[in-house]
Amino acid sequence: MAHQLMRGLPDDRALRDMKSAVAFLKARAEVNASKVASIGWCMGGGLSLDLAVAEPTLSGAVIYYGHLMTDPATIAALKAGSLKALAFQRCTNGRRIDGSAFSQSSTSA
Repeated sequence: MAHQLMRGLPDDRALRDMKSAVAFLKARAEVNASKVASIGWCMGGGLSLDLAVAEPTLSGAVIYYGHLMTDPATIAALKAGSLKALAFQRCTNGRRIDGSAFSQSSTSA
């Protein structure tokens, strides 16, 4: 059931909604706009990564599981100076992928 629901969420709608949520939070007087970040697990991990790429004003993004991004240009597009934390972990067939490309990208600027 969860897989059917997940497949029923269009990527463009999810990204639009998340970007709207970021704008909403940053407009609130009680929110420090420089401290808005995202976190997600499983499907939410992939969405958090998508948001980090699409919304360079985020102060951080934490990704647990979720989908991978392997395109070096996309990874390099992450605003290294703006992203204070980008954690990535995924287990595949008992093997851990440490996301070192993300670590290198986030510290190279």
